[in-house]
Amino acid sequence: MPNWAFADIFTPHPATVDRTFPSHPYFSTSFQDGQRGLYNVLHAYSVADEEVGYCQGMSYIAGIFLIHVSLNALLHCGTGLHSMRAVMALASQVLS
Repeated sequence: MPNWAFADIFTPHPATVDRTFPSHPYFSTSFQDGQRGLYNVLHAYSVADEEVGYCQGMSYIAGIFLIHVSLNALLHCGTGLHSMRAVMALASQVLS
C-alpha cells in the first residue's frame, strides 16, 4: 500500500483514485499499476503546475491520458504534462 503521509491539500486523495473509472480493467484493482500510476500522474501534475495544483475531476482527464499514453510518457516527457495542462485550461474555460 502506498504511503499517503506526504499528501496535502494540493495532492489527490486516495479515494479519488479509487473512484476513477472503477470498471475499467486498468484501474479496477486497488493500489496496483493503474491506480498507482494515476495517483503518481496527478501528484506530479499538482507539483509541476502550482497555479492549478490538484482539483476535483482532474483524475478523469488524467485517466483518459493513461489509457491512451504510457505512464512513462506522461511523467518523463514534458509533452504529456503540457498536453494535460492545455486540456485542463480548456475544461476550466468551458465550465466557467
